[in-house]
Amino acid sequence: KKFANIGELVTQIGADAETARRILADPPTDAQAPEAGAWRELIHTADWAVDATGADPRQLFANAAAAMYTLQDADAMQPVTLARAISADADGYEDLLVAWLNRLLLGQELGGEMYTRFELFELSERGLRGAAYGYHGTPAHTAIKAVTYYDLSVRQTDAGWQARVTFDV
Repeated sequence: KKFANIGELVTQIGADAETARRILADPPTDAQAPEAGAWRELIHTADWAVDATGADPRQLFANAAAAMYTLQDADAMQPVTLARAISADADGYEDLLVAWLNRLLLGQELGGEMYTRFELFELSERGLRGAAYGYHGTPAHTAIKAVTYYDLSVRQTDAGWQARVTFDV
């Protein structure tokens, strides 16, 4: 956009910065609240595993991510101070779920980022584009190293979508 003078440009920059602050202060999420029963931890020997559910694939992926970070004690009460764009390509929902969750873990490992909200803008069996919102921090006790293919399943049921995911700790 062209501006008539520097004053108009400065005003627009200020308005854009305020819009960004409002969005980061309360970003949207496709994940359900933990008490909604969107996931449950499974009894497992050495690693962690969860069954996650969702009304549709978008909510399922967000709930699986929320479960992964809840297991690592991510603090949902922390103010959101960062946003990370995430994209992945794969061949089917199972591969895509592993790619999505492992890309989130990469941000955690490389950037010291803990995520508490997850938004998926586009999602199909071939790829996704989304965002994770959170804060700088590290897991309080045990960090998840990777999402595995062990016992992995993603399926549609009469009640919605379900996934079983195992995390390597």
